[in-house]
Amino acid sequence: MQSFIDKFRYNAKRASLVQSRIKALERMGHVDEVVNDPDYKFEFPTPDDRPGPPIISFSDASFGYPGGPILFKNLNFGIDLDSRIAMVGPNGIGKSTILKLIAGELQPSSGTVFRSAKVRIAVFSQHHVDGLDLSSNPLLYMMRCFPGVPEQKLRAHLGSFGVTGNLALQPMYTLSGFGCSGGTNSRPCFVPRRDSHG
Repeated sequence: MQSFIDKFRYNAKRASLVQSRIKALERMGHVDEVVNDPDYKFEFPTPDDRPGPPIISFSDASFGYPGGPILFKNLNFGIDLDSRIAMVGPNGIGKSTILKLIAGELQPSSGTVFRSAKVRIAVFSQHHVDGLDLSSNPLLYMMRCFPGVPEQKLRAHLGSFGVTGNLALQPMYTLSGFGCSGGTNSRPCFVPRRDSHG
């Protein structure tokens, strides 16, 4: 609409159309320009030494938080390299708890959870921002996670997620999404983790 107004503002034949569009814009109020985020390409390198199946297995695993009810009992399943899993259920049923057991953040009350020593597990938590020092910047975060990796390589990785140039040096709380109420922008958190459980 604004481009029409700019184009024909001084055209006498279209003056009434321009005026009606100006009034329509005033009624709408200010609308922020739509900014499209760039597409991201995730690359997960193929490991040199692939573990044999199962990479994770639950054998008669039970779990309940101290003072709370048993969330599940005698759970038996295995995860292989070609497994694809969807966790669906109401809140409080134990989905996140099972994921924490898989990652090794929790131990079963009884039974066993086996994780192959060749498997590296990384977690992108729904509360990922809680664990970040928002006064730090993305480049320093990467340098702490990956000591010894050249700065240029870390910057290239951050750049693949749109965190380029001076953005990599800005405190994370100043980056889009972190200072806003409501949802948070996960872009600076999509970095490889070096955590290894197993």
